[in-house]
Parts: sequence; structure tokens; C-alpha cells
Amino acid sequence: MDMIVFRRAVSVRLSLQKLGKVSFALACAAILAGLSGCGASPGGDGETLSTAAPVALIPNRTDTGGSNALIAPVNDAELRKAVERYRISKNRGEANIDTAGVDLNGDGSPEALVLFAGKDWCVQTGCSLVVFQLEATGYRPVSHITRVRPPVLVGPDSNFGWSDLLVNTGGGPSPVRTVRLGFIGKGYPVNALLQPEPLTETISRSQGVLAESTGFSAFSHQAAADQTGSVQ
Repeated sequence: MDMIVFRRAVSVRLSLQKLGKVSFALACAAILAGLSGCGASPGGDGETLSTAAPVALIPNRTDTGGSNALIAPVNDAELRKAVERYRISKNRGEANIDTAGVDLNGDGSPEALVLFAGKDWCVQTGCSLVVFQLEATGYRPVSHITRVRPPVLVGPDSNFGWSDLLVNTGGGPSPVRTVRLGFIGKGYPVNALLQPEPLTETISRSQGVLAESTGFSAFSHQAAADQTGSVQ
């Protein structure tokens, strides 16, 4: 009798061990199934979510109408020094100035547009616009353009790697009109009054960088009243 009970106990123990192994196997299978289903959509529609790395968003670049002109601040301290050196080299009096930093040649460093307005810098048809380029030793004058009136715009086209400038010119007997200044190898044309007018489409695609200021208007009108002939 004792032998029969012992055998039954052993049989039950073995059955429980087998059952435990089966349960363990079933549990593992369930876990693996759950892991493989982690990519399933929670909505139950069977759509699998992407496991790829997120796409980096790149900011949109501002379209400048093809001119590639980059409006940027200038080094005011260095520019003031350059303007004063230039004024002295030309033996002219002080003037009110308006400035703008623009990358005209696409090198990533903005040139400085300086519009002078004063007795020694203006005539009836406009005032002097000087383009300065920043170098290791400071700003260097690249072009001195006479008979310029604001606004000054950067055009969509370029010559010799430099963006065109569009300016107003004229006054007195010459009607005020908009003209295009194309770079000519060593600088922009000297006399704006003699330059051609741009197409209407060109004007619409240009970017304004210097508007007429109160100071410019006052000085230019006074200078125009005092001088009528010499090219400044």
C-alpha cells in the first residue's frame, strides 16, 4: 500500500513539473508575441509605425529674387573710421550718412553701402553712394557713385560676381528715374545719371536696402540749393 502511494506521489510531482515547463514555455511565447506586436498601431488597423530615425527639418531659405544678397549688420566702429579716412582723402566736409550691410559678391561677408548727404557730397541730381569692402585691415572703398538718390535696391542679376544695384537719380532739369548699376570689373559706374533704366520685372524682383531718411532729404535739398554744377 505504501509503495502504491509513493508511486502516485512521484507521478503527481512529475506531472506538476511538466505542467510548470509548459506554462513557462507558454509565458515566454506570449512575451515574445507581445514584443513582436509593439510596432502595431494602437488603433488595431494593422498599420505598422515606422521605426526609422526622425527626419531633421531644415529652415526655408528666404528667396531674394535671385540676387543672393544677404542683409547683415556692419562693423560700425571700423566703418566710421573708414568713412572718416575717405572724407579726409577727398578733402570734403562732414556729411550725414545712411548705411546698410549687404553681401554683394556672395563671399559671406557684407559690404557696406554708405549714402552721403551734405554740402560737399550732393548736387541737384543726387548725392554720393560709396561701397566699402571689409578686409583684414578694415573697410576699403570699392566704388564711388555720384548723383544717387534713394531708395537703393539690390537687383536679381549680377556682373563679375557682384549684384546689380538699382538707384534713383535726377532732379532739376533731369527727371528723377530709376537706373541699374552693373559692376564693371573694378567697381560700379561712377555717374548714375548716365546709366540705363531696368526692366519693370527687374525692379519688382529687387530688394530694398536703403530708404530715404529724414536726414538725407534735408541735407540733399539744402546741398541742391547751394550747388548746381559740379559732380560729387
